[in-house]
Amino acid sequence: MKRIAAFIAVACILCPIAFAGIEEAKKLQKEKKYAEAEAEYRKALPELKGEKALEAQFQIGMMLKLQKKHEESIEEFRKVESMDKVPIALLTASIVEIGNSYSYQKKYDEALTEYRKALPNLTGTPSAEIQFQIGDILRLQKKFAEAIGEYQKVENIEGVNPSVLARSIYYSGLCFSSIRKFDQAIETYRRVENMEKAPASFKALSILNIARYYESVKKNDEALAEYRKVERIKGALGRHVEQAKARITYIENLAKPGE
Repeated sequence: MKRIAAFIAVACILCPIAFAGIEEAKKLQKEKKYAEAEAEYRKALPELKGEKALEAQFQIGMMLKLQKKHEESIEEFRKVESMDKVPIALLTASIVEIGNSYSYQKKYDEALTEYRKALPNLTGTPSAEIQFQIGDILRLQKKFAEAIGEYQKVENIEGVNPSVLARSIYYSGLCFSSIRKFDQAIETYRRVENMEKAPASFKALSILNIARYYESVKKNDEALAEYRKVERIKGALGRHVEQAKARITYIENLAKPGE
């Protein structure tokens, strides 16, 4: 969700606003003085018209969200929705942020409603990010079969970032494991392993999960082969490599005579 928020926030801050109050608000925002920035946006808002007013109203919601005042932020983002001549990009950004605020509060049904409302207005990676969030909320609600269906929709989005795609496939694998469809889980993890542009972290996680499954069913030779793959992944996180090494040592010790 941080990736989505960052994408939207940057897009909205780029609009230049000449008023001194807005410039002061933006300066405070960069300094992470969010309460003070909120106050400056509120002071400036009555004097603003059109797109400048829309941008300021949106930023009030963002400042509240960054203060973790999620209910208040939702109220402010709703005001953007009710204003005149709202550009579709800003309207969609407001809807997404309402969804984010609900999600942070674990109000998952409300978050799903907002994300689904925003989705038709998005394309490419932003669309994929929201589609992923829909799947992820269903996973958190333990609706694993539904989550798999939503994660798989990411694959049909044109121009999706490989990282988002790999993440979606990986979490589909987790869902298959949760409903004990282990063959499908392994097949799904293999897809991440074999993706040319998948991040090394997701490749490593996928292989680790395959190895753990083999270890759980006492197929230690197969498990060792998978754990050793993790050691060879270029760019793998240190903690993933260490986990693999620890399991290799454990399994090898089991095989020593007299131990």
